[in-house]
Amino acid sequence: MGRSTVVERPLTVQQRAMLDFIGTRTDSYYLNVEVFLVSGPLDLAALRQAVSAVVGRHETIRSTFPHDGAVYRVLPASDALVDRVWCVDDGVTSVAEAVVEGTRWAGAPLHLDRQLPLRFWVGRVDAATTVLVIGGHYLVFDAWSLMLLYEEIAAGYRATEARGPAPQYHDVVGAPAEPALDGWSDLFDRPCTGARELYHRATTPLGPCETLRCDSRSVGTAVTVAAKAHRVTPYVLGAAAMLLALSDLLDDPQVLVGSAYAGRVSAGSARVIGYLATTIFVGADLAAAGGVDRLVASLNQQLRRWYRGPRVQWQPLLERYGAVDTYAAKFALLPGDFARPGLSLEGVSVERLEPPADRSARRPLNLLAAYDDQSVTARLTYRTDVVDRGAAEGLLDRFVARLEEICSGEGQPCT
Repeated sequence: MGRSTVVERPLTVQQRAMLDFIGTRTDSYYLNVEVFLVSGPLDLAALRQAVSAVVGRHETIRSTFPHDGAVYRVLPASDALVDRVWCVDDGVTSVAEAVVEGTRWAGAPLHLDRQLPLRFWVGRVDAATTVLVIGGHYLVFDAWSLMLLYEEIAAGYRATEARGPAPQYHDVVGAPAEPALDGWSDLFDRPCTGARELYHRATTPLGPCETLRCDSRSVGTAVTVAAKAHRVTPYVLGAAAMLLALSDLLDDPQVLVGSAYAGRVSAGSARVIGYLATTIFVGADLAAAGGVDRLVASLNQQLRRWYRGPRVQWQPLLERYGAVDTYAAKFALLPGDFARPGLSLEGVSVERLEPPADRSARRPLNLLAAYDDQSVTARLTYRTDVVDRGAAEGLLDRFVARLEEICSGEGQPCT
């Protein structure tokens, strides 16, 4: 399983862009931390074997990113390598203590030039209570990759099937096709004065942040019902609500938001662990949109165009149109299971616990919403050095209200 020697792969455009933004090889900003409470007799040996198998199957998990900036290095699989990502603590006496200790270990700044992008911490409170804390760097672990990681750990823990070699990241990323995407002047050439002003309030690449949460049970099932009525995905309705709410906040009818988009376009890429997402943009001049129905139709056409186009990086795309400073807000609406993938282990109960709060943010506004049959849950992270709490609360309230209006079919004007 894995190679016996170190292999060097060229950095992808995405990897290089992320590393350039970090500026060093030590990072905690892009380190995602997940926390789970396990109730029942956890088989620690089986869990380690499952983690070991995943590390052996996926090159990206066994990779380091040296300072020269041209390659990443894939290390050969071994027990010693698994020791570098695996930690067991039998000294914790409570769940609360385990969460603190586990998040401290898994969330410590990651030295990407010599440490692997995965951390797996196990805190054994007693024979029937265990806390798992998993840290994964965004160079490898977006939401999709975490979902695959948990699926493979669950299968390995059961040990009910032999799992062969996995498709590898370097085989499926493909060559960038930046020049092929043109003709977006209708979206990017707008003044978007409010968004630009908001962007320029951030005088540093990262800033302090706070997170607000809202759970609306009035638009759970209604989102999927309304999406079917409009013949669009729920994301399109959420994007319409976000643009309307952002316009209310900025007092500007011209608005634009970016949204993470999984660039998995083949059977191989659908099964590979690695960061394959890019960013798409949707926007509108709400003064000319005509009404909610026309706005939804326009956003759906934009989304279809992105799906048909090549996968591109957002920085050169926005630079091409002089629109880098219009990207002040980020948005996503995802099914609940995908937005927060869970871990399932046979014979025990696994409950997700709240991860540590974000300590810093890049965008002034980042609204992540998830829906299921019961509710829509929205989480807004905002930079406190750019946006005050009252404005952030107003945006979150307006997003929910606008989504309720769209789902109710009221069809009100956009402005």
